[in-house]
Amino acid sequence: MVPCGLAPSLPRASTRYTCSEGNLRNGRRRQQCWRRNNRMLNKAVLLQFVIGSSLAFAATGAVDASGGRENSSLAAARSVADSSVTDLARLEPSALSAYPNGAKRIGKTLVVTTGVAGRVKFEDSPDCDVPDHEERCVRNIYVSHLKRQRKSLIAKLYYESASYLLVDDDDGQSTELSAFPIFSPTGKYLLLIADANDDIHAPLEIWKRSNRIYALDWSLKEYRSAIYTSYKLMSWPEDCKLLIRYSITTELNKPETVGSHLLTCKKAGGWVT
Repeated sequence: MVPCGLAPSLPRASTRYTCSEGNLRNGRRRQQCWRRNNRMLNKAVLLQFVIGSSLAFAATGAVDASGGRENSSLAAARSVADSSVTDLARLEPSALSAYPNGAKRIGKTLVVTTGVAGRVKFEDSPDCDVPDHEERCVRNIYVSHLKRQRKSLIAKLYYESASYLLVDDDDGQSTELSAFPIFSPTGKYLLLIADANDDIHAPLEIWKRSNRIYALDWSLKEYRSAIYTSYKLMSWPEDCKLLIRYSITTELNKPETVGSHLLTCKKAGGWVT
């Protein structure tokens, strides 16, 4: 996610991050922008290292939250997306080369080959070629092929946000997600942690797979009195048990509240904390 009011670009340590006038007029959004911009400044000096290190991820794999081996290209992409989602485009060539018979780029078109549906095309919007229309630009970036889930992960990059598509290997059907997916040890569930500036989606969502299709199984209600909230996955040792760390600010110039949620799934569906 890029900072509020800032066009997508590679952050540098000297970059100044500012919020748009619309965000500054909204108290909660203003605080979110300031908080996020501070985090972005801290991450800027590390971003070049993260991008460079992604090649090492691709070669050696990575350990996921469950302690197992995560899809290497997915691990690299998640590391980059956490710092600057626009830089996912830099990883696309290696992601495509890892799945040569299933995905390729032809100019502005991303083509994914599926079993029943054949070739499924994802076109970048024409506005991406018009300098004055960057706010309407939508780019499709191939992130990774998920062999265990039999799906391709595609990032849809907007001006100040992103969403993700899971494209089924067999029928080509797409499931749209609001954040970068984190999968449970067996892939039965996936976790979405919303960006701090996302005022539309729940801060935490868990989706469950049934017959190859992922659907929302549980969501965390927002803290309505909070000025700022953030969440981080600490561990996911088994499908039905995961630990989330949270940080909540309810008043300006007051210490934040830090704690954790231990989430466990219910047999009838849904999760409890």
